[in-house]
Amino acid sequence: MKMTTARLERLLSQAFGEGAKDRSPALMRAFLGFLKMLKQVEPLESHPDRIWTCPWIRTQGQRVDWHSCRVQIYEEKAHFFLKDRYTFAVDLKSGEFTGLHLFEQGRKKDTGYGLAEWLLAVLKDETKRFLLDPERYNRSVAKRLPCRYRLGKIRRELVWKHQAGKRFIKDELTRREVKEFLRAVRTCGQPASLREMWRDRFLEICSIAYDAIFSGDKVGSLAERYRLHADGRDDGLLKLPPRDIKAFEGWIREGSKGGHPWEIIRGGNSTHISLYCHYTDGNWVLYLDGHSAVCAARTAKIAIAAYRAQLLPPSALNLYHPPR
Repeated sequence: MKMTTARLERLLSQAFGEGAKDRSPALMRAFLGFLKMLKQVEPLESHPDRIWTCPWIRTQGQRVDWHSCRVQIYEEKAHFFLKDRYTFAVDLKSGEFTGLHLFEQGRKKDTGYGLAEWLLAVLKDETKRFLLDPERYNRSVAKRLPCRYRLGKIRRELVWKHQAGKRFIKDELTRREVKEFLRAVRTCGQPASLREMWRDRFLEICSIAYDAIFSGDKVGSLAERYRLHADGRDDGLLKLPPRDIKAFEGWIREGSKGGHPWEIIRGGNSTHISLYCHYTDGNWVLYLDGHSAVCAARTAKIAIAAYRAQLLPPSALNLYHPPR
């Protein structure tokens, strides 16, 4: 089936509807053929769901247009995203296709059925080409993909000169703090040496963080200070006995209940500061995470304070994301 850019845009403009379903055997065969190939490709390792960023899809309009595609398997459903839009889903148990309202209009080329049929065929063909020679395929995409679609990592110093007025961590720390921060970083990331942890020990470490960046609120108990600055959704942390090692360990083993107990300084999606606590191989490991530009200096000050206080061995503190 030929798909032009204009036709694709028209189909994608339709609302996604949970009520529209299709049990087409032909579509299911096309999906299973694609899924068999997809399983030969490693999913992204940085996400708990199984996610594949699939090959770029091309359509022909006044020019060749490129479209990103993603497949995500979650709770026995395969979800398809085209151009970051939720396009359709496949129930792996029932074989039902759920997607565009246009499914309800029958199996025509200009319906959701036609879109799913086209996308599965193109994805299968592109994945087959990738599996035949991954390096050659990636070189071809790297050579032909327009610059406006390219994402990647570059050194931050290369863009600093174009960010007049931007806040930088180096401007918010004194020279002495920079030196201490570097010393603190060099001691981090080694095997953890905290053998025991309880509620108030964790809150004492949080209190060091609060002392480092807040002033005038040193009154009150450890729990009150945590309640003042943290996210508030503590998953029952503050209800634990203050010095009960086994109770804290049992609470950790229960796992998350949907709260944010490690968000010790609340903020937005990227402007909060977290102090994660993990129990690994008989040791407690702490991960300090506050990576956005607006809170990087605060995070550095917390690391310096923990290093100075020596309340915890430096080797137990890690300045990066925790394992997921």
